Amino acid sequence: MENYQEQERDYRPLSIANFSVSECDREGHNQMEDRFSIRRYHISWRIVDKYAPDYVTDDETYFTLEIKQGNEMLVSMRMNHTLADDIYGDVIVSAHDIYMFPLQLKASKGDRSVELVYPEHPADIAIKEYYATERVLFKDINDTAKTTLFWDIREAALAKLSDGKEEIPIRRKGSRTVYLDETTTYNLDVVAYDGSSTNQSLRIYVYNNQDVSFKAQPIPNKDHSFLLKWKVKKAWWVYLDDEKVQLEDERIIEVTDETTVTLKIGNGAGEFVRLYSIKLSPSSQVPSYLPVRVK
Repeated sequence: MENYQEQERDYRPLSIANFSVSECDREGHNQMEDRFSIRRYHISWRIVDKYAPDYVTDDETYFTLEIKQGNEMLVSMRMNHTLADDIYGDVIVSAHDIYMFPLQLKASKGDRSVELVYPEHPADIAIKEYYATERVLFKDINDTAKTTLFWDIREAALAKLSDGKEEIPIRRKGSRTVYLDETTTYNLDVVAYDGSSTNQSLRIYVYNNQDVSFKAQPIPNKDHSFLLKWKVKKAWWVYLDDEKVQLEDERIIEVTDETTVTLKIGNGAGEFVRLYSIKLSPSSQVPSYLPVRVK
């Protein structure tokens, strides 16, 4: 009688290559009053199975997938699957807010399984958007500057906006126009229902118009030549026309035709936020200062 010894097989676990959840559009809903209402979600997945044994047991013939929310079963499916290949699919389900009640996925094939909680840390993805219309502001010395903050957050137990002086409770999605005398940091703090928290900060820079000096002076006894001088305080970077220059410097230029030179002040996002221009002409020894243009 011949002894049969099973050879060692390549045994690899299942793995989750992709699991995504998106809420279907809802029209006319109230963001504050419907936190416990039922929503519709589109769920898609891709499970990787790289194990295809020569001898397939009955258990290894079938792939099962379950998606729960608490004790409620949202998805339960069983399908024939014997090849080493990706297992993917999608479904639309009705469920409570997943940021209050996360989903639990379990995929199984034979004695192999993989599990996932989504979202695992709700606070990590709680803030969808947080930005300001302008982050670099210029103002007159006795005036104030203003910008508008916008935010869009997922359902949370607590959300607030603070500037170091006051804290303001906020809704899931909204905006607030703020008036500033000086550079200020606005913190957005969010606490999810599982207790995890996250925050993002926006620093709004406020400069006085007097912080920028840009002048051109004719050079005596040197026709068509001007001395450019500039001094900029508290800026990220400065360009003279298309050349990046120091915050404070000077330069001699010769003018053969009517010429406009422009000092460009930029912010950390790579945007020009203020432009100062001077118009120079070889026929005149008096430079013409053009109106300041804000971009």
